Amino acid sequence: MKFKYYLRGAGVGLIVAAVILMIAFSKHNKKLTDDDIIKRAEELGMVMVDDIDNGSREQDENNPEDDTPDNENPGEELPDDETPDDNNDDANDDANDDNYEPDQEVSFQIRNGEFSDVISNHLFELGLIDDPVKFNDWLIQHRYDGELCTGTFMIPVNSSYEEIVAILMNNN
Repeated sequence: MKFKYYLRGAGVGLIVAAVILMIAFSKHNKKLTDDDIIKRAEELGMVMVDDIDNGSREQDENNPEDDTPDNENPGEELPDDETPDDNNDDANDDANDDNYEPDQEVSFQIRNGEFSDVISNHLFELGLIDDPVKFNDWLIQHRYDGELCTGTFMIPVNSSYEEIVAILMNNN
């Protein structure tokens, strides 16, 4: 046989295959709506910001052990110039005297799928750490970022990084 017949047959075969695939994939063209995407993301474990806010409010309402009044939030009580810092002992003394009892603990929850940067930001919002970026870098440097457990933890106010990590790694 001649070469041109082989070439013609291959070309016709490619065209027929392309037409069949176009027909097959035209029926699979399902458009996803925003609601479908959000629903699928929640099924895979994504936590929405609204869910975090509602979850913390429900937890506060359902936790009778919490002796702090509703208007007292440890992360918001300190003025900007008196935020606790490891290098500033005067700021820590002021925070202890004005807003915190020495044995006060803060309830903290880690949900499934939260990364160390999200956890660091939540700890900062509660006033348990001084800098979320510094704490996250410290976690990564010591390779604790993948060892944190999910659950609800009671963390004493003014705990060191080591003490906080020891509590968050405890699976009990």
